[in-house]
Amino acid sequence: MSLPYAGEREFFKLVSTHEMTHQFHIQKVAERAASAGMESPIGQFPLWFIEGLAEYYAHNQQMDSETEMFLRDIVLNPNGEIGYDFPRLDEDRPYSYLYTYKYGQAKLVFLSETYGERVIQGVLDQSPRLVGGGRGRGEPREGFMQLLGHVAGDTPAQLNARWSTWARKRVMRTYLDAKQDLPDMTELKLSDELDAFTSSKDGNLLFYRGVERETARAKLVVLDRRDPSSARQIAIDQHPGTESLHPVLRSVMAVGDEAIAWFAQSGDSDVLHVRPLHRRERSPGRSPRVRIDLGLGETRIIRVIRDGLIEAGDPTFSPDGTQLAFYGLDRDGKIDIYTLNLKDADPHVRRLTDDLYSERDLSWGDEGIVYAGDATESGRYNLFRIDPVDGTRTRLTDAPVDQRYPVTLAGGAVVFASDAGGKYDLWFLQNGRIKRVTDFATALSHPGLAPNGLYGVAFYGARFRLFEVQTPALLSVDEQDAIPPGYLATIDKPQPFPDEPIPQNAPAYDPYDVGKNWKVEGGGAAIGGAGVGFAPVGSGGVLFADIMRDRSALINLAIYGSFDLTDALAFYVDKSERLIWGVGAFHTFQQGRDTQFPSARQCFQPATAQNLATACEILYLQREFGVEGLLSYPLSTFSRVDASARLMGVTRSFFDNFAYDRSGFATGNVPANELNAIKGSDPQGELGLSYGWDTTRYGMSGAIGGTSLLVQLGGGDIPTRGYDGLYTYLQADAIHTLRVIGRSRLNLRLATGAAQGSRFGRRFYLSSFDNLRGFRWGDARLLGDGYYVGQAEFQFPLDVLIRFAFFSGLTGVVGFDFGGVVDSNRAVQNYAGRGWTKLHATLKEAWANRTADYVLGVNFGFGPFELRVQFAHGIDVGGIVPEQDSHGNTTWVPNISLHYVYF
Repeated sequence: MSLPYAGEREFFKLVSTHEMTHQFHIQKVAERAASAGMESPIGQFPLWFIEGLAEYYAHNQQMDSETEMFLRDIVLNPNGEIGYDFPRLDEDRPYSYLYTYKYGQAKLVFLSETYGERVIQGVLDQSPRLVGGGRGRGEPREGFMQLLGHVAGDTPAQLNARWSTWARKRVMRTYLDAKQDLPDMTELKLSDELDAFTSSKDGNLLFYRGVERETARAKLVVLDRRDPSSARQIAIDQHPGTESLHPVLRSVMAVGDEAIAWFAQSGDSDVLHVRPLHRRERSPGRSPRVRIDLGLGETRIIRVIRDGLIEAGDPTFSPDGTQLAFYGLDRDGKIDIYTLNLKDADPHVRRLTDDLYSERDLSWGDEGIVYAGDATESGRYNLFRIDPVDGTRTRLTDAPVDQRYPVTLAGGAVVFASDAGGKYDLWFLQNGRIKRVTDFATALSHPGLAPNGLYGVAFYGARFRLFEVQTPALLSVDEQDAIPPGYLATIDKPQPFPDEPIPQNAPAYDPYDVGKNWKVEGGGAAIGGAGVGFAPVGSGGVLFADIMRDRSALINLAIYGSFDLTDALAFYVDKSERLIWGVGAFHTFQQGRDTQFPSARQCFQPATAQNLATACEILYLQREFGVEGLLSYPLSTFSRVDASARLMGVTRSFFDNFAYDRSGFATGNVPANELNAIKGSDPQGELGLSYGWDTTRYGMSGAIGGTSLLVQLGGGDIPTRGYDGLYTYLQADAIHTLRVIGRSRLNLRLATGAAQGSRFGRRFYLSSFDNLRGFRWGDARLLGDGYYVGQAEFQFPLDVLIRFAFFSGLTGVVGFDFGGVVDSNRAVQNYAGRGWTKLHATLKEAWANRTADYVLGVNFGFGPFELRVQFAHGIDVGGIVPEQDSHGNTTWVPNISLHYVYF
């Protein structure tokens, strides 16, 4: 297991303990199962137990203040209309963070406090019962709740009842003691779900980060609260230039009297953006309502990576607005405080601190920069002040709790959030004394300056909300010394970092030691039979990877009724460096079409008794086998270039019915010498170069937005064919996905391809399922050396109205396809004698082969897979109508296929 260290010791301990718990969980149940002669039952554990167990041990076998907050809210403020209801003990919601991780952690604490720690370990010890009783024991397999009940000595129903009672009693104690609830505060209704915010000195200007749950995108919005129509979206992430706004992880915004600033990830680091801002008040007409115009200037971009910083956050303007302070993470994994003079034409950062401890949550006041630091005896965050000129630090508070998110006030006072007592509330610091000023029912954190009091963020009713606490509603309780006298002796003795020597005799990792460092990652097989007599049908594959998963090997085999119809691939990929490379061997097949044999020219002459039976096209089976290589280099998060090469042998043979005359019957006559020129074996080489651009964003049901583009250019040679063996090809495919409302989306696609050169070179055989759904699968009219496709598809959720067992989602589809496939050689023959160039004839034929259809259907979700049941109805647009009934009318064509939703 390998984990990054990003400058915060306690967070690293939390994450590493969480992940190590998973490792021990897997190992322990595997050992218990092996001793019982069984396979590991790890897959039989519900996800809430797996992740809850990891959170339970990561938080020292107890509830942290965040989990307490989430539990209080689900008990006090459930909302069944949105599926936000108290979970049963046996309930598993794999796609929900709260229900899986945090309520899972609460369930583990419940089991420990109610039945004892022995129950948790007992479930692991007796986990073989989840897969049976062992070889020859004949014991029945148990479900997880039956096993838990067996170990705890209660029935599943009793376990559920005790869990519900335990949670309510735990929550009610805090709730009944709380002195404030919703009526004591004013909620500011924002158009987005709040994640973080900062406010101006007068409290009217809000700069906040909102999150779209359905798309997982974060956005930055600035507005004056006096005029909701003044809201301006400043940035939105998951696109080039703003790859991430780091929701949940840290604040990235700062607001001043004359500017706003924010950090956003772009490429390999965070980038600072500064934008001038001017507020202008106006009162339209006789309306008493104030209108605010927000004037925004040009954005200034400052790349802090040039000064060695790869991550930055918690920015704050100096009181005069000319400087900016923030924390930065350098390449050594250290977090420190930096300042930037915005008056400089080319500003560079200045480092204020340089140590192993973490400095976060900066707020710049008249007396210096106040921040939360973990250079404490407990390792928890307490408050410090640092002089921005000489770097002198002063300890402001000392307590074995987290004190975070300070906001400086006039006269050296500070408002901050503390989880003293196991619940976050707002506290006030002045003259060496602190006191609690809020006691909200769920919790209140992240203070800010409001016009008539303080802002605070609370998780209430399944979402984070921004509240204003008016000055008269502020409390004054639990007043105490900011630094208790008993702590003075250890105030300058922060918890040290362990320093252990690196073993010099540690064994080197050998990624090519297959027996020791490789394992099977996945695989499967299916075998069947078809037809009369021996007709092998089957497929299977296995994926191997080294422990670091930098290198992998895939072996895949599929047989379709004959050993001639075999797809086989053995491919090795090395992703240990930025340049990815791979090499492998393959055997595959495809259908080919030849319209360039000499006698085919008679098909374009007037029909006579002599040429009526002449073959116009020959369909053949082409088997390809050889070796191939791949190079792939990412230019950025969203783009890459690939190069590929193939050296192979090609064997062509004929089907039972292979020569088609001008009427489309498989009775065409072909001279033997022309057949011999087609069939046989040839060596072949091919080179390809491609460029990909992809900003597609994915949700649970597939793409929800963004654009992708893939352009491929290649060429090859069949040396035994001389000059006729050279060929080239070009393909382009572009898709744009537009979110309409909720989970509804519109997909637009354009694709085209062209190949020229050898009659045995590259050909395109379109899949009707993915391109022109008015054709049936395998229609020979989809085979050619040129094509164009345009598609529009509207997808909308149906599972809000109807649900089916076994399906994770249900999506309605309304689509439209337009396009055509062309054989350029046939086009030249069709328009012979007109003096047209080959390009002119091909374009004319391509348009004549146009086809269109509309599509109705339903996509059934199977986790990452999707069963598409769609029906296409042809539209007569003056070209080809693929499917007609006996009366010549267009008809429906079924399309049923299985797809991976993230491709």
